[in-house]
Amino acid sequence: MKLVSFQVRTPIGIFTRTGALHHARVVDLNMAYAACLAAEKEAQPRRLADAQMPASMLEFLEGGPSAMKAARRALEYVGDGNSSMMGPDGETILYELAQVH
Repeated sequence: MKLVSFQVRTPIGIFTRTGALHHARVVDLNMAYAACLAAEKEAQPRRLADAQMPASMLEFLEGGPSAMKAARRALEYVGDGNSSMMGPDGETILYELAQVH
């Protein structure tokens, strides 16, 4: 797994996120993990994802093996990467390389 920090532009500003290169796209690992938990009917998928698979690279690295396990699980959930896949509240999970910096 090749980890990346990437920036996305949103209507409320630019955000830096933790991701992974996957099939020539960038996966937002935090959002993918939240979507995975939501699909499993977890009561609070975003809160749990923020704790187990943080959006910041520094917090992710501090999470050690458990954060890496969550990242692998997020990538398994994404699979081949259906481009219409969304987070629990409609957030973007997959980005084309040209969409991120």
